[in-house]
Amino acid sequence: WSSDVCSSDLLSDYSSLALQVSAVSKAVAIGTTYTSITLYMVPYGDSGVQIDGVTPSTVFNNIVVDLKAFFAGKTPPGTSITYQPATYVPVNATMSVTVLPQYKLSTVTNNVNAVLASLLNIDNVIFNDRIYLQDIINQVTSVEGVAYVQVQKLVRNDADLTYTITNKVLTSNVATLTTSATHTMTVGKTVTVSGVDSTFNGTFVITAVTSTTFSYSLVSTNVSSAAATGSVTVLTVNDIICAVNEIPKAGTITVNSSGGIAG
Repeated sequence: WSSDVCSSDLLSDYSSLALQVSAVSKAVAIGTTYTSITLYMVPYGDSGVQIDGVTPSTVFNNIVVDLKAFFAGKTPPGTSITYQPATYVPVNATMSVTVLPQYKLSTVTNNVNAVLASLLNIDNVIFNDRIYLQDIINQVTSVEGVAYVQVQKLVRNDADLTYTITNKVLTSNVATLTTSATHTMTVGKTVTVSGVDSTFNGTFVITAVTSTTFSYSLVSTNVSSAAATGSVTVLTVNDIICAVNEIPKAGTITVNSSGGIAG
């Protein structure tokens, strides 16, 4: 303990020791000096947080008492350990699945949803996890009856961009929608428009933007400028990268299936 710098080996020791407490399912330690350690922990059978996703649960707090007793006498003099629950990262995904003609559509769809739920189940994820696009594709294509999958969206919930629509207009086969706030959408991005009306709804590639409008090609009769409701969501496909204290979990997963046998 001659150095104030906290090495990765030392942090790993804290994590490994915490896992010796029977009620601890996952643990990771961070710190820049050996005198101040933050230990993130997930209990068995409990997320460690209340419904708000932030406040430590009763189960977590009870295990902290056990951890404090366990670490007593095992840490260098002057070292403090702060205990925190994991930060959970909802993963949102949208995909289109084509089912082989000899398989029942509903059965294959249910099985696809099941493998995605398993991939993001708390028992199968870790701190500082990575969920790659290829992981999703491999899991879905492993389901019997799946012919093809196209992932349109794979994004952390905190990076999932959705904006409210307030106005619509269609002129010379170009639709322009106005957002209620400044947006960050750019030309070339693929977006899904929903809740506006049957003319404007759908998936499109943006062709022009201002700070509060975006446009896309839409072959249809002109529509005069009018107030509108609805929303637009950017279809972003990124690998999911979690920080050291983060664990991924299932967010909004949408599987649009086609083909197969109906029913």
